[in-house]
Amino acid sequence: AKVEGFSDSLDLSVKWGTVTASGVLRQGSSRIRCEAGTVKVHLERGSSVKVVARSTLGKISLPGDETGLMGGWTMSGDVREYTIGDGAAHLEIEATTGAVFVESEQ
Repeated sequence: AKVEGFSDSLDLSVKWGTVTASGVLRQGSSRIRCEAGTVKVHLERGSSVKVVARSTLGKISLPGDETGLMGGWTMSGDVREYTIGDGAAHLEIEATTGAVFVESEQ
């Protein structure tokens, strides 16, 4: 699934595959669920959001994370958080088995 140009709200649920989303979040609550696969989110300039990312078994990469083979791997439902701007909006991302990648133009 590919979603471009969202603004202020996003609600995606994917059973398997790759979710790629880009846009601006400034208010309200949004969520992305991917049971088996990869979630890639690009938050554009102007976003103000607290990101809560969870991967049961996989990888979570948030802005500013160390890159490389070992950076960001999670086990047993680890949760990672990152705030962009004032964090006015809320984005919950969950990948059951797979990877979550979040990048920002902050």
